[in-house]
Amino acid sequence: CSQWLTQADITTFPEVKLDAALQEVEAQLDKHQHISKEAGVYDEMLNRLQQQGGAMESQLNPQDAAILREKLVAVELQFKRVSSKAAEKVSKLEGALEARRDHESQLEQCSQDLKSLQTQLDKANLPVPLASTDAQGLLDKHRELQEKLASLQPAVEDITKSKEVLQTSGHAVSSEEVGRLNKEFQKLGQKLQQRCTALEEAITARKLYEGGIGEVEESLQHSQESISKLEQPRTTLGKKVEVCQNLSATVQRSLASLSPLSTRGEEIGAEGTDTDRDTVTTQLAVLKRELQKLQFAVQEKQQECEERLVGQQDFQGEIDKSLDWLWKTRVEVTRPDPLTLDMQYVQEQLKICQLSQEEVSSQMRMIYALSDKERAKLEALGEEMPAIMADKLAQVRQLETELDTELAEKQTKLESEVELRQKYHEAAQSLTAWLEAAEYRLHTGEDGVDFTRAQEELQQHKDFFADTSPHQAQLTEMQDLAKQMMPMLQKDAMQEVLRSLQTMQSRLTSAEEGAKNRDRTLSRAAEKWQEFQHTLEEVSTLEEETEEKCHAVDTSMPKSLHTAQERLQEHQTAVSTFPSCAVQLSALQDKARQLEGEADYSTKTAISRALGQLNERWASLQRSAAEKQVVLDENRAQWQAHQDQMETLSSSLQQLEEGLPQDQVEAAGMEILRARVQETKSLCEDLETVDSSLMEAGQAAQAIIGKLDPDSEAAQAVSQEVRELQQRLNSLTQQTLQYQHAVQEELVDREQLQGELGETISWIQGARAELTEGEGLGPSAVEVQGRIDRQAELKSQLTARLQ
Repeated sequence: CSQWLTQADITTFPEVKLDAALQEVEAQLDKHQHISKEAGVYDEMLNRLQQQGGAMESQLNPQDAAILREKLVAVELQFKRVSSKAAEKVSKLEGALEARRDHESQLEQCSQDLKSLQTQLDKANLPVPLASTDAQGLLDKHRELQEKLASLQPAVEDITKSKEVLQTSGHAVSSEEVGRLNKEFQKLGQKLQQRCTALEEAITARKLYEGGIGEVEESLQHSQESISKLEQPRTTLGKKVEVCQNLSATVQRSLASLSPLSTRGEEIGAEGTDTDRDTVTTQLAVLKRELQKLQFAVQEKQQECEERLVGQQDFQGEIDKSLDWLWKTRVEVTRPDPLTLDMQYVQEQLKICQLSQEEVSSQMRMIYALSDKERAKLEALGEEMPAIMADKLAQVRQLETELDTELAEKQTKLESEVELRQKYHEAAQSLTAWLEAAEYRLHTGEDGVDFTRAQEELQQHKDFFADTSPHQAQLTEMQDLAKQMMPMLQKDAMQEVLRSLQTMQSRLTSAEEGAKNRDRTLSRAAEKWQEFQHTLEEVSTLEEETEEKCHAVDTSMPKSLHTAQERLQEHQTAVSTFPSCAVQLSALQDKARQLEGEADYSTKTAISRALGQLNERWASLQRSAAEKQVVLDENRAQWQAHQDQMETLSSSLQQLEEGLPQDQVEAAGMEILRARVQETKSLCEDLETVDSSLMEAGQAAQAIIGKLDPDSEAAQAVSQEVRELQQRLNSLTQQTLQYQHAVQEELVDREQLQGELGETISWIQGARAELTEGEGLGPSAVEVQGRIDRQAELKSQLTARLQ
């Protein structure tokens, strides 16, 4: 029984493996079912074992009896545990096997259904019929397959869910088969949807094609009926042409609509069988051939009618236009149009008259040619010219004769008017040119007097206005010519001529009076300009002298403070003349302002340029003087600062040398040594301050040396003075540091000695106390020998410390 329990416990202890193959799960179920069956047999064996154990307890001592009871209880508990586990795992494995078998059964059934639908879809994959009704029937079959596929969707979803549940509970369910099932389902659905969409588009295309073909056939029939009606009697040429144009447009639209229909038909035929393609091609070819045949017939008939109609209308229209044009031209020629004073306008009127003569001649040649051509056509047909056309041709000939006479008279008058205006304009241009030149000269000074050219302009003015009698004679000639032109002038042109003559007279009188005033103005301006030029030269000379004095002052770095002060005094003496220069320049500017009040732009520019040069020189001189003042002040300040720094540093070093302690370190007490440490520390800080100041003084000295010749005595003296101070500082610093080091070393030695003495005294006191405590000896020889060894050790330590 114990062996069986041990083996059964080993078998039932591991958890069941649901993620194994189906055969392995069945094998696990067989093992646990076998254990459950054997459990009944071993249950009876356990009962007999307990009865035997109960009978044996009375024969054993209490301790062994207790051990026996414990073993029996343990066996019973182990049996119950093994039986319970076996039953539990049998139940679990049976449920898992049932779920796995159901899942695989559903998967297999659904796969078979999908294959069946795929087979039906392959059978329905036929070419799209040519007729839209037949295509609709094929679409209905595909939609039935879509409905069948939709009925399988719940089963596919259940299989997917059961797969997820089994995987969650640990079953070894293959995801590939379920995924393949879903993929096939989706793929089949997509194929059906694509087929349905393609069939719907094909049905729509067929309906559009059938409708378009019907419209073209209906239009063809209507056009054939309309062209047959053109041969009916009492139909005018205009009506026939209109009907032909409408029919041509209709046929053209039908042909245009046939092109997209052909494309759509080819697409439809390509989707069907060879018979469907042949049917579409034949249908389209027949329609196109009938339309082209009808189009040719309509165009031929339209061209014939248009040519006959154009011939009649052209001749009648040309006669009517010629009559209208001749009447209008005669009205324009005989209309009394007054002329303007503008010679170009009169010349244009003369040119228009000549062009009218040429135009009349050209127009009549064209009419006579058309008339001869029309007569020839009528004679060929054996007909006479209509009376209306003959009367209109007679009117044309009469109007031509009258118009030629009137145009010749008008040309003669216009040529005479052109000659008068040419003479008038020549005289007016000559006088106007002289008046404009005179007025320009007189108005030149309105914007101000040009003082710079006053003398030159005065002479030119006298030469120009020396004699004005020829210009008065030109004005008299213009007045005579104006009297001859008056009868043919417009009212506005007459007033313009009179105003122009009055203006000429007024301008001539004003020019003579203005010449006298201009003469006086130019004479006065020449005198003022000479006076201004003289004053300008005086101020310029004064500025040049002052500038030379200022430039004579040397701004280079002097060799000493005394030299710097002398140069500064020399510069101040040179700039002492600045106030007098400023006064004279201000007086010159006052005169310039007086001239600018009367001057023109060029004179103002000249005055501004002259004053600008003076002011620029004056500003440059002041700026240069100020810059020199700054440089000289800097040179003096640098020398002064150098001298002050040297004196300050020398005094500081003297005080520090006096403050350096001179007593012996070895003879001083501890308090004095500590005081000397603080004193030397303070002295070192003061030396650092002096060193920093000396560095600044050295930099300032280098700035002075940089402006001097490095080999000059002044530069060498400055360098030597700084070096001496630096040597004193270095010597004092070295002495201070040596004294400080000696004091600190002495303090360290004394403090170390005091420490060692204190430590030795403490050790002696401890050793003495240890010896005093050990005066009483024990009975043991070992203890006595230990005391002797310790005293010897203390004695050797005491000798070492004393040494």
